[in-house]
Amino acid sequence: PWRVRGLNVRWSETSVELSLRVSRAEPGIAPMPVYDLYMDLNGVPGAGSLRPLEARGVFFPARDSWEYALVLAGPEGRLYRHNPRGEPESVGTFKAAADEVKDVWSVSIPRASLRGDPRRWGFTVLAYAEDPARPGSTPPAALVGPDGGIIMGLLAPLDVQRSVIEKRTPNARVPAARRE
Repeated sequence: PWRVRGLNVRWSETSVELSLRVSRAEPGIAPMPVYDLYMDLNGVPGAGSLRPLEARGVFFPARDSWEYALVLAGPEGRLYRHNPRGEPESVGTFKAAADEVKDVWSVSIPRASLRGDPRRWGFTVLAYAEDPARPGSTPPAALVGPDGGIIMGLLAPLDVQRSVIEKRTPNARVPAARRE
């Protein structure tokens, strides 16, 4: 479930649908897979956060700082907004659905919560396991592996994936994916 294979973004006047293709979309497995989707809506360096939610062991380049983050965990997606004065603010919780045939997790978010043109957004996607010793944390607490690794999958070029997942580079820099 950890391999992130792609992200599809569709939108209309009323909603933005985010569909994350993974190696296996299977609800109810343990430890529970969690997917963080960080969204840079404006492309302004440093306008958002350079750090992910909680401790994830990576950081983002200034040009990919995020204004919104969506955490997909089980049957829900929780949307957060960067708060320059403190902890990220929860914007809302939305129903997430797993398509076990297509191996896709999807969530639809009202346009009132996510404004702007999705064609200009940057996306950073991280996959990790929820720590079973700390269930129900909001956002979910990440399971730290015996080697100190947290991130088990991400949407990034192969060299970045290797640096983060195989080499366990501490505080690895993870760039956002953008439309070409």
